[in-house]
Amino acid sequence: MSELRDYSGEFKPDLQIEDFSKDFLVKLMRQWSAAYLRMTELWNDAIVRRWGTEAAIPCEVEAWVRTSEITHPKIAKALNMEPKNIVDIMKLIQILPDGVGAGVYDPEYEIINENHVIMKFVRCRTLEFYEKRNQPERIVTVCQKIDPPCIERAVTVWFPNAEMKPLWMPSGPRSEEEKGKPPCAWEFKLKSS
Repeated sequence: MSELRDYSGEFKPDLQIEDFSKDFLVKLMRQWSAAYLRMTELWNDAIVRRWGTEAAIPCEVEAWVRTSEITHPKIAKALNMEPKNIVDIMKLIQILPDGVGAGVYDPEYEIINENHVIMKFVRCRTLEFYEKRNQPERIVTVCQKIDPPCIERAVTVWFPNAEMKPLWMPSGPRSEEEKGKPPCAWEFKLKSS
């Protein structure tokens, strides 16, 4: 059977993901990633409507932290990798459904050594989404209250002695001048034991 470039034809009861072409799977992965992120936003909106923002924030942090603990090791296993240093963590972050591989963030990396990396996001579609929707409060919530503990746990699940710190991040919608600069940057370091 030839590779499927889409699924516009007849129904295939024995369909397998392996039946699709690489190009199609890349498009499909991007849509799965978008759905994954959209689900987070819809879930958050439902919590906020029912119980308010202050109830939603710890729930969202807990959900993302647990996602790191449960799914990141499975993704690493699928990649046939066991992270041994911070550069390996960057490789894993590239593949996660909510990040770089999903096309949500455009990063640049400064690799100081295998255990010390600075990652700058030169574009953040999440930030752009909240700016477009005129949701400055969500920018503060996501960038300053949710991302730090979640990014930290994505690394400390592998290396409890790692340090992550934001070098800068948005505190609300960016000015026109700020839109030409990277919206945030993070430093990742593995402390010596």
